[in-house]
Amino acid sequence: MSRFLLDPRQRTRLLAVLLVLAVGALGASGGARYLAHLLALAGAMATAALGLALVQGRAGQVCLGQGAAMAAGAYTWAALAPRSLPLALVAAAAAGALAGAAMALPARRLSGLPLALASMACAVIAEVLAMRAVAFTGGTAGRFVALPALSAFDEASVALAFSTLCLGLAVLLLYRLDRAALGRAWRALAQAPEAALALGLDVGGLRQLAFVASGLCGGLGGAAYAQTLGFISPEQFALPLSFELLVIAFLGGLRHPAGIILASLAFVALPELADRLRPLVGALGGWDPLVLGLTVVFVAVFRKMD
Repeated sequence: MSRFLLDPRQRTRLLAVLLVLAVGALGASGGARYLAHLLALAGAMATAALGLALVQGRAGQVCLGQGAAMAAGAYTWAALAPRSLPLALVAAAAAGALAGAAMALPARRLSGLPLALASMACAVIAEVLAMRAVAFTGGTAGRFVALPALSAFDEASVALAFSTLCLGLAVLLLYRLDRAALGRAWRALAQAPEAALALGLDVGGLRQLAFVASGLCGGLGGAAYAQTLGFISPEQFALPLSFELLVIAFLGGLRHPAGIILASLAFVALPELADRLRPLVGALGGWDPLVLGLTVVFVAVFRKMD
């Protein structure tokens, strides 16, 4: 059966070919602005998913609460962007890092599944806080994201440029940490936790730093997400968002940033393409979630683990 498995490079090439076809079809049918919106949304999801490449792909810790970091970054961006764009970007990243730090609090004592469940609880808490903090978030009514300073420019183009900036920052962070002593310590922790402890490494502290770095990427992704959609509400950051990000990171390859970016694009583009094709395949109406689920299972089975 191993001959049917795809290694990361083959998987990336296959995804690239399929996405060129899908994105080309969407661009031809929806126009440049629609295509820019999809690319911006994919960039936002990829930015947040790259955080999981840090905490899980490098440090070996499962995070089920990345949506909380996205929420923190999104609401911070929405509140501060009308006043100062650079300040809002830095604050969104910091807010995401703080959310990551909150998820990391149990990391001194927990690891594995218990720590993953604790991070999932943080995502639930974040959604509740977003609903209750009406003055800051708008509560269940949500809040709009407005940039008066850039009102003369096309919204989709602004969103795409900003999403690309956030994605570039996340990739740069990943690249620098991979080559730093901290990155090497994370890899040692992931491969042999007991050996890392025996070598005198602060295992709990390393787990916490991994969640903080992951949260920073989540905050940047949340800012790009808010700017792309132009409106945010608590239900957008509910627990399913964290699972979607985990699926994107897993399918793209936890140690392969390019694969995660392509998987994000697929996650955004393929449902849109299915909607465009619905009139042609009306008999499949209502069955597309099943088709998507089977596709995820197929890719998960016929791939080599990273």
